[in-house]
Amino acid sequence: MFELGCHLIDSVVRVLGKPEAVMPHVRKTRSDNWPDNMLAVLDYKEATVSLRSSMVEVDGGSRRQFVVCGEYGTVEIRPLEPAGMILTLDRPRGPYKKGRQEVKFEKAPRYLADWVDFAKAIRGEVKWEFTAEHDLIVQETVLRAAGLME
Repeated sequence: MFELGCHLIDSVVRVLGKPEAVMPHVRKTRSDNWPDNMLAVLDYKEATVSLRSSMVEVDGGSRRQFVVCGEYGTVEIRPLEPAGMILTLDRPRGPYKKGRQEVKFEKAPRYLADWVDFAKAIRGEVKWEFTAEHDLIVQETVLRAAGLME
C-alpha cells in the first residue's frame, strides 16, 4: 500500500480531504514476509473509500483504477495509464448522454500537465495548488493505510 497505493491516496485526499478514520488490512502472502496484499478503508462523513493494493497480482497495472460512484452517476478511470474513462449518468449532462459512455482523452506524454503546472508555479505565474497541510495529510493517510501508523 505504501508503494502502490500512495498515488491513489493522494488523489482521494485531493478530492475528499482528510479521512475521519483509516482501517488497514495487511496481508503477507509470500515467504519474504513483506506486506504484499493490502486493503484500506477510509471513512468520510459522506463517503467510504476502499483501496486495494497487491504486489502478487499478475498484470495488476492494467487494472489500476479510480472509481467514483455517486447519486447522479459513476466515473471509472481504468486503466490509470494511459487513462481511459467510462462515464455513466442518470440523465444527460452537458455534452454527455444518459447511461454508459466512453470519454476519450487527448494523448499526451505522461505527467506533462503536472510538469507544466510545476514550472508555472516556480516562475510565480500561478499559485502552487498543493499546500504543506495537504502533503502532511497525504503522508499520514498513506502510513495509516499501510498499517505503519495508528
